[in-house]
Amino acid sequence: MDRDSLRAERGIPFGQDIEGQEVISDTIRYFFSKYKYLYEERIAHLIFYADYRHYQEHSEQLTGAQYESRVFGVWSDEIHVEMKELDLTYYTVYRSGQKTKKYTDAPDGAFTNTDTDFLDKIHAETREIPTDKLVRFALSLPMCEAVSHGERMEFSVDSGPTGL
Repeated sequence: MDRDSLRAERGIPFGQDIEGQEVISDTIRYFFSKYKYLYEERIAHLIFYADYRHYQEHSEQLTGAQYESRVFGVWSDEIHVEMKELDLTYYTVYRSGQKTKKYTDAPDGAFTNTDTDFLDKIHAETREIPTDKLVRFALSLPMCEAVSHGERMEFSVDSGPTGL
């Protein structure tokens, strides 16, 4: 999927920005600035966790990305599209028997469209947390358990614990 396909799916006119795409892109850049490499699953769950925590503290997501519950965690078309748009170098690898992408370069550019102080706090909370724990945390949230796999999840203030 690319931005045009995502716009068409969401009924957004061609050429109009997808809500939050700059914040998503800058949040991706931020996390890549903190790691030597990142797996597709980890970056998605780091951003989900940032959105979740931001919603708990401010009653709104950081990025505005839409998430779906999946068997192996959460998924966001917006994050996936922005990862492709950044044209990052990656290798296809297998982890725990699952095919995934290992991204090995940090995208250029400053992160002017996101709250870096908040992301510093999220990074401090998650840098030592294994990805599988982030996935289990996401899957255990009432907002994830309330929908079938492949359905959109809705954030709410009472959607679960305030952190890992």
